[in-house]
Amino acid sequence: MAAAAATDAPAVLAEDKASAAGQISGDVFGRAGHYVHPFVSGGYSYNDNITNTRDNPESDTAWHVTPGIWLAVPGVKGEYAGISTSSFTPGGLAFDFERPAAFRRYQAYLLAGADLQRYLDHPEEDTTDSKVEGLFQYNFRGGLSANLADQYYNGHDVRGTGISTELDKFTTNLATLVLTYDLSSKFALRADLGNFDVNYDGARNDYRDREDNALATYLYYKYSAKTALFLEYLFLDIAYDQDYGLDSREHHVYGGLRWKLSDKSRGTLQAGWVDKTFAAPGAGSQGEFSVSLSGSHNLSSKTSLSVSAARRLVEPDMPGASFSLSHSLSAGLNQQLTGKISGSLSVSYTSQDYDSLLRYGAEMQQRSDKIYSLSPGVSYRLTRWLAARLSCSYTERDSNFDEFDYTGKSVMLSLGMEM
Repeated sequence: MAAAAATDAPAVLAEDKASAAGQISGDVFGRAGHYVHPFVSGGYSYNDNITNTRDNPESDTAWHVTPGIWLAVPGVKGEYAGISTSSFTPGGLAFDFERPAAFRRYQAYLLAGADLQRYLDHPEEDTTDSKVEGLFQYNFRGGLSANLADQYYNGHDVRGTGISTELDKFTTNLATLVLTYDLSSKFALRADLGNFDVNYDGARNDYRDREDNALATYLYYKYSAKTALFLEYLFLDIAYDQDYGLDSREHHVYGGLRWKLSDKSRGTLQAGWVDKTFAAPGAGSQGEFSVSLSGSHNLSSKTSLSVSAARRLVEPDMPGASFSLSHSLSAGLNQQLTGKISGSLSVSYTSQDYDSLLRYGAEMQQRSDKIYSLSPGVSYRLTRWLAARLSCSYTERDSNFDEFDYTGKSVMLSLGMEM
């Protein structure tokens, strides 16, 4: 199920089959062809605005510990991308995650991890996020492949999200089933079923609890050995636990391009139309152009670049709003400076325009936010399994409501082990 993007054509690209032998790509630790890959990191950070507020910002230092383990059967080299979800995105997935290419008869994967943050002076801001996710793929003879994936996530919103002045914690669960079938050497079909459940802690966020059910169908055409075109139709049924008039149904129609020009460059571009119709009588509908891009390119043997961009409708994060229109753009650059030293730089921009009037203080207007962030970092590999990292970040939110403006700066030193 892809809420906004389809980044994995099935076995249409024959090159993907060959490159998938013995590996799964991604960001989770794991360098050798093993079944078990434990990892752990610990760090110390300073943040000059832990609550992301404009007036009287509070600063603090915190300890961070991130233990985890992931398992793969058969054992794999390389790393697995993992599943990235958002409680605001209809269907849960902002970008579809990369599944193993159809090469082996089967592949199973399981990850369990946690992220503990403990402040020295503000224990009320402490968080313990956790995640358990798994994937099982089975490739039948005759061109049929089945992928079953599930993720349970216990996390929290970035401080200051919406109009909240408190720490908002939630749990989500995403379950997906993806079936792909190669009709011929040129054409393939894909069908997705998905269920995404969102539950916030605290009665103040009851209006955000919901369940999304999704059905998507795709037709892929292999234009060349390295390029595939596709058409997608996605249906979403968005049902809120409480009747605040937010229930809706969405119809998405997309056309797209997926490429893997070489081991150096790969990505997906898709564009289309979204129609969101609310269930309440007389509530009307909203139609918007939607586009998404995700890609990566190795500029050299030591330099890599990744980009993502999207324009989409997302679910509300403040009372009174029915939806918001989000524009996002991010880029990351990684540079291997020496055999042991590497540097990174990531930048992002997000704008969010709400559909409804908001009365806050003496102002009443449609809210519009712009968020900018910049994050440089440098890593030093002490041994094959152990690395130290120093990273900084700067974030600024510029809203047409002055009360929602803020800037925040942080620095973190961490030590991580991966196997």
